Amino acid sequence: MLLLTMMVSASDSISCELEAAVFYIDHPNGSLKVSLPASYPGMNFAKSQVTSALLATLYDPDGHLVRDFYWYDTENTKQYDFEYEMPSAQTGFWELP
Repeated sequence: MLLLTMMVSASDSISCELEAAVFYIDHPNGSLKVSLPASYPGMNFAKSQVTSALLATLYDPDGHLVRDFYWYDTENTKQYDFEYEMPSAQTGFWELP
């Protein structure tokens, strides 16, 4: 179980416990900031102990890869913070699987 809090702007924020997800961001225009803080208790839904990791890719509204990121908790910190900002992002639905 991975706890993700995804913040797209000051007014839009999602917090959930999950093992897999896809986020769609309806971006009107201008600057786009994606903040993805994640924390992990060390157990999955089946109560099996696993090492925490996060893999995500940000796609623009045309489906082009914008940013790949991967985190594997080798230091047992059980948390990760990813932030990415685009000053003039394309209007449309962005995808973060």
